Amino acid sequence: MSERWVTPTGNAPHVGERVTLVRWVRSLDGWGSETVRGRHQRLDGDEWVIDVLGEERRLPRSEWSHCQE
Repeated sequence: MSERWVTPTGNAPHVGERVTLVRWVRSLDGWGSETVRGRHQRLDGDEWVIDVLGEERRLPRSEWSHCQE
């Protein structure tokens, strides 16, 4: 069973704060990262809810981690 790193709710960014979320994906060439940048709207259960250029995106917290830049 693999261990997943999830940002604790107490460490979540503030509403409206710019955030970068990252996840690792496996491809034929190995592992690569995928990033999404936007404004944090809220945590909704097990999902990040962020605004990306005016579009609401819901990303599973089990797959996406907050990247401190």
